[in-house]
Order: sequence, then structure tokens, then C-alpha cells
Amino acid sequence: LVTGPRLSGKSTLTSALVDLINRTRTDYLISIESEIKFLHENRKAIVSQREVRSDPDVMLAQARAALRENPDVLVVDDLTTPELAALALDAAESGHLVIATMTAPTTSAAVARLIDSVPFDRQTQAALTLSGSLRAAVAQVLLRKTGGGRVAAREVLFNTPSVSALI
Repeated sequence: LVTGPRLSGKSTLTSALVDLINRTRTDYLISIESEIKFLHENRKAIVSQREVRSDPDVMLAQARAALRENPDVLVVDDLTTPELAALALDAAESGHLVIATMTAPTTSAAVARLIDSVPFDRQTQAALTLSGSLRAAVAQVLLRKTGGGRVAAREVLFNTPSVSALI
């Protein structure tokens, strides 16, 4: 789970993770993005990038269609709707590596927001799924450097047994 405020480099960090997978693993990766900002050529992995610029219902339909292709890795640009969050959790529970972004200030806020974003009757199940399938949450902000430019500051939350119990 990659999180942070708007314009904090979430897309760049997600793209770096996709590139790492592409260079080191022989997986099938499908990326559902609202706008393709970084184009990935196939290296070791097969990378299929899909741009969905319209409403969230189309994003959900594309994510469902992508899961029917049984990818090893599913990248979802922004978990904006309860249905999309539930789909991402279901995909993770079924063994897919899911990399998703959302807007939240901290890792713990992102985990809470993800659980709260699914329909109320599924929140307990979502928390159980997340406690078992979450590998890490990364919150990122960009800080100004004294000499100009910006540098990323990250908070990383790994899903240890203690974190899993808290979720």
C-alpha cells in the first residue's frame, strides 16, 4: 500500500516498484492507471498497462477484467471507491500481489482508511484479510532540499505479527 498526500510521488514510487518487479521476476503484471505517466517495457516480466481516464465504475470493471487474466501482480492506481478497495483486498487474499495507492497522511491512517472504505458489513472481513495479506504500507512526502529540489521522506510499516494483531 503506497500512500501520502497529493503530489507526494506515489506514482513515481509505484512505478519504481513495477520496474523492480520487471527487472527481477518473471511475472505477469497488470497495471490499471488513471493516467500512464511511466511506460514500462517488458524485461523479465510481462507488463500490461491500462489507462482508465473515466469514472470509477470503469476502473472497477477494468480491475475485474484484469483479475480474470490471473496476473501475478495487480497494480491499482488509486483505491477511490469501496468496491475497488474490496476487490483489491479480495485479490490479495486470493494470492495476487497487489500494489495500490491511496491518499492518506500516514501508514496507519491509510490502513484505517482502507478498512473504513469497504462497505460496513464487510469491514471485519476486510480487517482480517488485511491483517493476513498486507506486506507493507509506505507513506511518502516530498521535502524541499536547501540547495533546491526535493527529497522523499518515507514512513514504512511492515506487517509484523504485532501489527497484524493490531489491525
